[in-house]
Amino acid sequence: MKRFTPPHQSAHVAPNTSVLLALSGGADSRALLHLLAQDAGRHGYALHLAHVHHGIREGEADRDETFCRELAAAYGCPIHVLHTDVPAIVAQTGESPEMAGRRVRYAYFAELMQEHHIPLLATAHHADDNMETVLLRLADGSSSTGLCGIAPAHPFAGGTLVRPLLGVTRRDILAYCEKNHLTYVTDSTNADTAYARNRVRAEIIPAMEHIVPHPQMQILRTCYTLREDDDYLFTLARDLHTKARLPDGSLRLDVLQGAPPPLLRRALLLALREQTAPPTHRLQLCHLDALSQLVARARGMTDLPGDLRATADGHTLRWSQKSAQAPPVASLFLPLTEGTHHLPQLGITLTLTADLPFTATFSCRNDAQSEKFLKNPQNVYNPFIHDTLTFDTIMKGAYFRLRKEGDLLLLRGMHRKVRKLQNAAGIPPALRERVPLLCDEAGVVWVPFVGARDDVSTKDKSAPRYTLHLSVGETE
Repeated sequence: MKRFTPPHQSAHVAPNTSVLLALSGGADSRALLHLLAQDAGRHGYALHLAHVHHGIREGEADRDETFCRELAAAYGCPIHVLHTDVPAIVAQTGESPEMAGRRVRYAYFAELMQEHHIPLLATAHHADDNMETVLLRLADGSSSTGLCGIAPAHPFAGGTLVRPLLGVTRRDILAYCEKNHLTYVTDSTNADTAYARNRVRAEIIPAMEHIVPHPQMQILRTCYTLREDDDYLFTLARDLHTKARLPDGSLRLDVLQGAPPPLLRRALLLALREQTAPPTHRLQLCHLDALSQLVARARGMTDLPGDLRATADGHTLRWSQKSAQAPPVASLFLPLTEGTHHLPQLGITLTLTADLPFTATFSCRNDAQSEKFLKNPQNVYNPFIHDTLTFDTIMKGAYFRLRKEGDLLLLRGMHRKVRKLQNAAGIPPALRERVPLLCDEAGVVWVPFVGARDDVSTKDKSAPRYTLHLSVGETE
């Protein structure tokens, strides 16, 4: 297949270096197995297969595992299979099924690589996947680093993760499978356009193909150029980070102040990566911008994804754990009942009274960004907030809780990540941690400053018992 890149070339290792292939049984990994088996025959390396049964999709998952085991036997490759229960993990952690599944998969791949001394992990990401990623990041307001797309190779588990099909389109893969009589399985959830990536795949990419030939390859070339620029800027940013870094990992503000924004953001990202298990995959441009503003002000603090907080004292930017400075609030559970509820650990008071608007007042905790946001009338009177909720459509057991990683809201026909919706609404990171979400057994019902789930929202003001909106101010 043209534009297939042998793993050793991407990783710059010896041609006989062994490879672990992440095998789902779909067309992409099926084609990659065929190509890697030929490459392994030429160069004499061991090819291992890894398959994860996620405990979802009922009979389909069993079918996929059986198919992958049969492939392994046909190719004479050892196969490693993990059985996990993603729904149980989701229930425990609050992650989305996609995020939980990905985390479990890659942890398993890392374990196999270390146990069997396999330096290379190959996944079947291709040019269409890269295009989907870039378009979604562009729509979310990504930095130029995010717009570099999917990397052809990057360090992983002490070795290298490679993507030999990144230069190949989905159409090329399907044609290759047909030409070589390669059977594969199909995941039925790929057709569900309620998920953003599936909608991009089903609607946007075909539309772009009518406008420009092979948009996947055009975007891939752009990504390569952006990655070259990004690598160069990171080289300069490493010098800035080295000069600003103190032995404990904190940063000298006088060195950072006045640095060009592209270098400052990257130096801050390098510093974040040094912190204990930083969730850098959840960092967005808004977080780096908030840190940049904190550097400029030289005083104050800003909260970051996970348990990380940045504080500036006039001379130094320091990192700390939020959990070490505040009582845990992740266990908040407040049933939807009438009355006034004071939550001092959040700096918030909730009031729900029959036939009157639900109100919430926040204290700002000396957080300048949150204070500015809350005092902006445009945020308080955002039209999305004034949706009426018809309570007879909310499932039993409605309650308020804090946001969890992976929370989704069905909004305007699509399941959207609450985190990204809050980001688009301009809600500061520190405030997002304290905004309570209304939920029921079906999931998130209402997100303040964002909107209500499609099946409970109405504009008929004569229908409701309650109208929910947010009024903000400082509590005592």
